[in-house]
Amino acid sequence: MGLNIDEIKSHISELSFVKKIYFIEQGDFSINAKVEIAFEGLDGSLNFEIEIQPQYPLKSYDSESITFKNKDLIPYNHVMGSGSICVHTLHSTDLKQKLKIDFNSLKNWIVKYLINKDKDLNYEHIIVSESPIKETYSAYIFTDVERKFKKGEFGDVCYQKTNML
Repeated sequence: MGLNIDEIKSHISELSFVKKIYFIEQGDFSINAKVEIAFEGLDGSLNFEIEIQPQYPLKSYDSESITFKNKDLIPYNHVMGSGSICVHTLHSTDLKQKLKIDFNSLKNWIVKYLINKDKDLNYEHIIVSESPIKETYSAYIFTDVERKFKKGEFGDVCYQKTNML
């Protein structure tokens, strides 16, 4: 069946803080869009590139199937090196409801990190560039541990060098 671009555009345009939809188009694999966000308390407006995966509104494994990007925001908390805003949202299988949830999560991120300038004491994930160091790629792998950490502790690190072909 697939996602309906006109339906997505209609639902996004109903959100009061989406001031302009520059475009929504079907790409080779995903739906791509660009929108302008503005609301009271935000100085000016922000533009976001959006990528919506075919399985939306469902998740892809444990990842959201919608991505909001703005490379100008990389210096702020919870923005990946690609400019992707790290938002975690509630689940819904209803397209209209899920778009509303996801865009409101983006708005909440803007309020928390841009307007209120909140700083987190620690991060859930370390942002590591995907470029090699001395022709070798490295990866950080996370796991759950049984012990509880005290305030000010950030975890344990075990380093092991392996040769991967």
